[in-house]
Amino acid sequence: HPHAPALGPGAMSGVGRSPVLRPVTSPNWQRKMSPGVASLSLGVCCMEKKLNGEPMQAILRRLEMCGDFKLVIFEEEVILNSPIEEWPIVDCLIAFESKGFPLEKCIEYEKLRKPRCINNVEAQMKLQNRTMVYKTLTEWCIPCPDHVIVDFATITPDGPNEFEEHDNHIVFNGKKIDKPFVEKPEDGNRHDIWIYYPRSIGGGAKKLFRKVKDKSSEFDPNQNQVRRDGVYIYEPFLPTQGTDIKVYTVGAGYVHAEARKAPTVDGKVQRSKDGKEVRYPVVLTQGEKAIAAFVVKAFRQNICGFDILRTDGGSYVCDVNGWSFVKGNQKYYNDCSTLIRKHLLEECGVEGVDTSTTMILGPGDEVVQETAAGVATTDESRPVGNGRHESERLRSVIVVMRHGDRRPKEKMKFKTQIPALISYFDGADAEVSEVKLKTTEELEALKERVTTALSDLQEQLQTLEAEAPLPPSPSKQSDQASAVKQDIQNLELLVPVLEMEDRFSGLERKVQLKATKRKETKVVQVQVVAKWGGELTVSGLETAEDLGRRLRQDLYPNDPTGLLRLHSSFRHDFKIYSSQEGRCQITAAAFTKGFLELEGDIIPILVSLVTNDSFAQRLLDEPIPKKIRDSVKQSIEALLMSYEDISSPELLAKSCPTPHRGLREAATRIGSPLQKLHTIRYYASEYIDSIMRAKEKAFESMIGHAGVSAQDLHHDDAHDDAVPLGDLSRQGVPDPMIPFDLKDSMKRKWLHLRRKEHRWRKLFNGFVKLKDEEKGMEDESNVTFDPSKIPDIWDNLYYDMLTHRNYLGEESCSIAEDMVGLIHPLNEWVCLSEYGITEEEKLRIGADVTWRLIGKVLGDLEFKIADDA
Repeated sequence: HPHAPALGPGAMSGVGRSPVLRPVTSPNWQRKMSPGVASLSLGVCCMEKKLNGEPMQAILRRLEMCGDFKLVIFEEEVILNSPIEEWPIVDCLIAFESKGFPLEKCIEYEKLRKPRCINNVEAQMKLQNRTMVYKTLTEWCIPCPDHVIVDFATITPDGPNEFEEHDNHIVFNGKKIDKPFVEKPEDGNRHDIWIYYPRSIGGGAKKLFRKVKDKSSEFDPNQNQVRRDGVYIYEPFLPTQGTDIKVYTVGAGYVHAEARKAPTVDGKVQRSKDGKEVRYPVVLTQGEKAIAAFVVKAFRQNICGFDILRTDGGSYVCDVNGWSFVKGNQKYYNDCSTLIRKHLLEECGVEGVDTSTTMILGPGDEVVQETAAGVATTDESRPVGNGRHESERLRSVIVVMRHGDRRPKEKMKFKTQIPALISYFDGADAEVSEVKLKTTEELEALKERVTTALSDLQEQLQTLEAEAPLPPSPSKQSDQASAVKQDIQNLELLVPVLEMEDRFSGLERKVQLKATKRKETKVVQVQVVAKWGGELTVSGLETAEDLGRRLRQDLYPNDPTGLLRLHSSFRHDFKIYSSQEGRCQITAAAFTKGFLELEGDIIPILVSLVTNDSFAQRLLDEPIPKKIRDSVKQSIEALLMSYEDISSPELLAKSCPTPHRGLREAATRIGSPLQKLHTIRYYASEYIDSIMRAKEKAFESMIGHAGVSAQDLHHDDAHDDAVPLGDLSRQGVPDPMIPFDLKDSMKRKWLHLRRKEHRWRKLFNGFVKLKDEEKGMEDESNVTFDPSKIPDIWDNLYYDMLTHRNYLGEESCSIAEDMVGLIHPLNEWVCLSEYGITEEEKLRIGADVTWRLIGKVLGDLEFKIADDA
């Protein structure tokens, strides 16, 4: 097909009135072109629903008005039921496929009569098959997402293809695609496209479908397995900041583009007052315009719609739809009809006719409206000073925020020579010094190893104790028995962490194995570091969403949709970065949900809009310099492991060298730090015992009144106070307005107390250390402390008092309140000192941690100022 003339892509968008099927001949229309030219017959062969659509009617009115064409409408009854020999014979043809249209029959007609076509009819067969679409895009070097095509009929034990499915990725014939990924049916007429999310952020799938009222997708938290009932295309989910670009071509030289909120975000269709989906015109880059021209040529479709994903790594074509019109845009209708006329006249070899790009204007009774109908606009002039108006423009908004309210973070660390853990380094290169375990499969495998190792250690201990000589004779067996006891104690604390079913999540839990000792090239000792907890609470989620909502209302007080309009049309650069911590990612997603006035589940919003890539990690997760941090830690230990008053004139210069008033007040309240730590140790021990008694009492009540068996409770855990990252759909999270029955409330209380006891025992074990295990804690000189655990003790007390007073009971609450008064000044002093005691230390550590983030903020501010200039 000849190239259509190049008209500028810019066009003011508009929405016409509701379509009314008009006669194809109207006495009110005026002929615009040469009156002496014989009319060409222009056939319109499509389904009646498409023919009667507003865009089609608008184009046909204009083509009839120009006087060069006699419109011949192919009746749907004829298209479906009459042989092609009985179809009207025409000079030119508009024919396109839609649901129910007999495309193969139309192809035979085109071969028989050979009319001049706007869109090649036979080439439309490709558009029905996404495999053929991607093949064509690849052959023409048009950017499209990396993908694999899986025919599950060929996936058999003896078949030619291999397919593996895991929690966070799939592998097809050796090619790995990580979640989140997109699953598309091969059939181009199927719109049930699904996006699968990794189990590490909760899993589930977003299921897209043709718009139904104001919904275009829904989130299914339980859909984690891919479909295997046919041929599917799998491709990585490309982040586009929650916006889709719909591109419409009229020949290779004319393109119009509109943006809309992607259905992958929240599935809520934005509609204007007249019920139309709200879209915003966007300006394409030169590269995207070139892509449009290649799509027209590759698929031989002059009138063609396709979808572009605009990412940081470039723009990609993800779907080609074929015949598509812009809806409700007067200028587009004029341009499109002009170019169609020009193309057909040139194809038919009509001479003596002006085929320039003179606009064909629409009828005077068509109503012109804005695309974003009913959306208010704001005046950028705002009153300042004495009330006079001056033009002000907000250049940028930069926010750095902490995550929302969370459960206590938990961590345990120990060194061991257990073969089952050392074997993780077998076969690894000598440079490998760390193994990270985060996925469900990895943690399940670790649990099996630890459980087996624990059983072996218990048998080994029995053998050593049986062979050991009577005390006080020292022996090698007794030393070995002490080491085995320590290993057993550590693994017994680790096993409950690994047994929390349905809570394995890379956002919440991870285990690191670090090689700490080697013999030649073989690892002989590892350090186990387990981190879990810290889940965002329901209150933290709600607060983050409310913060986003309030910021939007403050920035756009008279224009509630203004921010989303700017975001969707790429007229501002909205980016939100998050560290890898789960509570930070969920806080960021909840804030974005409120900020952009989104609806639905958190996981799709997190994946679509929150950036947590390597660049974000360099900004936000830079580790604290170890050398200077260790030096500060040693200074804190030296000051706190003493009975001397740290607020005394002799020590004040060391403990509070800066003029920080809060730091000095905390030091005065601490007095003798070591004496205070021993007092806290006593209260903490009493507190744990009181929790254990409350737990046992709760268990007796539950068994006696609620009929719950102990077996039913072995793997349960309580999550009603936290946002469960394994199920962010909030299914199973209690509604605070709905009372629970007796059985549920008793079970929940016992589960909370059980986890609380385990958490405190693990914390106590890390906080209090014995120099000699045999002497016990009666001798204070045998007891030492880890001051780094002081913030953790405060964190747990704060959480217990704020969230679970009603579960703890009067005895536990009384002890906890006494502990609060003791630990508070220590926590204040440690938290203000752990990133540097002296001003020089604070500046060095602070600069090393934040210089990338501060540099990014300053760079953005300078860019905005320069851009404005």
